[in-house]
Amino acid sequence: MRISQKPVVFSLLRAAMLAAFSAGSLIAEEPRAPERYCNPLPIPNYAVGKLARDVTKGAPNDGGLWLSERKEQYRELADPTALWFERRIGMDPAEFDSAGNLYVPAATSTPQPVAVSAEATPWVPLNDGEPTFGSSSAPNTAGRRAADNSMMTWWLPAADDAQPVLTTSFASTAEIRAVRVIWRDVGLDTRNGAKPGPFRYRVEAETSPGMWATIGDRSASTEDFLIDYRECVPTTAGRARLVVLGHPEGIQPGVSEFTVFGPVR
Repeated sequence: MRISQKPVVFSLLRAAMLAAFSAGSLIAEEPRAPERYCNPLPIPNYAVGKLARDVTKGAPNDGGLWLSERKEQYRELADPTALWFERRIGMDPAEFDSAGNLYVPAATSTPQPVAVSAEATPWVPLNDGEPTFGSSSAPNTAGRRAADNSMMTWWLPAADDAQPVLTTSFASTAEIRAVRVIWRDVGLDTRNGAKPGPFRYRVEAETSPGMWATIGDRSASTEDFLIDYRECVPTTAGRARLVVLGHPEGIQPGVSEFTVFGPVR
């Protein structure tokens, strides 16, 4: 629950996950004044591409108001391939209309500028649907499944691959500004000791043929981020690769999505 204060109007936003997300919003002129329901509901709940999710709560410290998005998945304890899991993905800016109603103009699945202006250049996926190959692959989990904009498919390296690498291409040379890894923790079974934990990895960019530069280093990570979004120093490259360096004990490091972001080309 979060109370958002604007001049004159107070908005109370709540969301709860039951069989489906339940959400609502009340507004009032004072914190304890009689409230009324906000209409239309400010929380969009629909699919953006294939990354469907609900918007709940949260705000970065930028002077504006943001609502954070959650992927509607549940991280099943025994068999994560059977059901869904849930993790926060990102945030979208919220606004107030002339009647004081809080709303989100649009939910997105790509990085958004904090300050929207005519000069702001959107960042888009550079490798969506582009050739993507793993150093090895378990049956029916080819590398391309990690670049298909779907949370229901994933790349899984072979069990004997000591250092799995996933390499993805771009349609043409592009400027990389951020990467996002959405892991699939195959084998997760908390009842039998296979618990969630940090995935350790490195992201490299091919700046010239055969020359790779590290643009993201999570080799010492101690954080359990099933969805890990990282911005990087702008780097021009034709390909990028994900080098898997470590994973929780008892877990196989599947990659549901490996997405590289950059300005519109």
